[in-house]
Amino acid sequence: MKWLFAILVALNIIVFGNVVASKLMRPPHATAQVEAPATALTPTPAASVTEPVVTINPPEPASAVAPPPETKTRAELRAEAAAKARAEAAAKARAETQTQTTPSSPAAPAINCSATAVLPEDDYHRIKGLLSRWPHAASRFVEQGGSPPAKATSSRVRYMVAIDGGADMRARLKEQGFDTAISNGRLSLGVFNRRNDAEALLARAKINGFSQAEITQLGGTTATEAPAAALSVAKMRITFIQVDDQAAQDINQIIQRYGRLQRGTCKK
Repeated sequence: MKWLFAILVALNIIVFGNVVASKLMRPPHATAQVEAPATALTPTPAASVTEPVVTINPPEPASAVAPPPETKTRAELRAEAAAKARAEAAAKARAETQTQTTPSSPAAPAINCSATAVLPEDDYHRIKGLLSRWPHAASRFVEQGGSPPAKATSSRVRYMVAIDGGADMRARLKEQGFDTAISNGRLSLGVFNRRNDAEALLARAKINGFSQAEITQLGGTTATEAPAAALSVAKMRITFIQVDDQAAQDINQIIQRYGRLQRGTCKK
């Protein structure tokens, strides 16, 4: 900036000097010579040329220089954008407030109904404190349960190799290596859970000359147990006087493990 200012000042001086020089070098007007010839003959002292006074103002400091218009425009744009954003946020907040404060349509009147539920007596006393929020009446009754069906039982089947005879037969069997025992008036050579084992012993006895031996089945009879006595269960019938939809939902959440609420007569 300083160099630019100095160049401008120098150009102004040069132009001003050229103008003054051209005026000094121009000849006097002809009419002036006719009207005053004497003055033209009289030598006049050389006109003094006054030099122009040029005032050079020092450049202002950098701090006094105004900010460029481009920077100021950007700042203004940023300020306008911020103001616009604040205005939009305020308008949105006002719209939400008006929406929340708008009175809603009146809700439908609640319908009160009577309701009943049947619960086991022990379970009712366990949750009675939770049901005290709703006025109700409870009555106890005994419910007769059905008799369980009769059960059929059967003993395990076993197989015995037996032979008829007395002391002489027992002695003969002992000589051949058979262990005997008396069972149901007969000589038992052995009792087995599997028929195959009994048949193997029978074949051995017949090989040794005891052809009268045979297999006898023990057990396997089917018996029927007498039916048990009928079961009775004590229960509580709970009657709620005034129950609306919300109350019915809350009560069902409490008693859903033990029973279910049944709605009755309703009134508005």
